[in-house]
Amino acid sequence: MKMLLLVDDNAEMRRLLKSMLQQIADEIREANNGAEAVAFYRAQRPDLVVMDIFMKPTDGLTVAREIKSFDSTARIVFVSNHTDQRTRQAANDAGAEAFFGKDDLLSLVNYLETN
Repeated sequence: MKMLLLVDDNAEMRRLLKSMLQQIADEIREANNGAEAVAFYRAQRPDLVVMDIFMKPTDGLTVAREIKSFDSTARIVFVSNHTDQRTRQAANDAGAEAFFGKDDLLSLVNYLETN
C-alpha cells in the first residue's frame, strides 16, 4: 500500500496507530479532524483511510459519507472505542470497509496486512 491517511482527534492514538501500521504503508499522513481529512483526501487520494468515529466538530461517519460521495471506491476502515452494534451498523451504513475496536488494534494490523 502506498499511502495511508490516519484520522483521529487524539494525537496519542495517531502516534500509536502510525507505529503499528508503518510496515504496511509506504507513507502515512495524519489529520486531526474531519475537515482536514476531506481536504487531504480530495488533494492526495490516499489508498486507505483509517479513521475514528467520534471526533469534533465533524464525526467520522459524516466524513466517510462525504468522501464516498465523490469517490465511491474509497477504502475507509474505522477504529473506535465504541464497539456496540449500533455504532458498527452506522459505520457500515457510512461505507466502511471494516470496523475495529481501539482495544483490538492487532486485528486491524492483521486485516490490513491481508487486504
